[in-house]
Amino acid sequence: MQDLEKKLGKDRRRKFVVTEGIFSMNGDFSKLKEISELCEKHGAFLILDDAHGDFVAGMTGEGLQSILE
Repeated sequence: MQDLEKKLGKDRRRKFVVTEGIFSMNGDFSKLKEISELCEKHGAFLILDDAHGDFVAGMTGEGLQSILE
């Protein structure tokens, strides 16, 4: 998270952060809430690939994006 914040704070250009929701090779969950907060703080766009989280993660199987709502 420290490295991401450092990179987001470097300049004022438009930024996009792209991450997986669940990394398929080992099943690790991304730190989506923390990433989302950093994106909001620095005005960056967050793009989430949650293909491995659909119907599996979240309170009702809606994927990891449901934790941000």
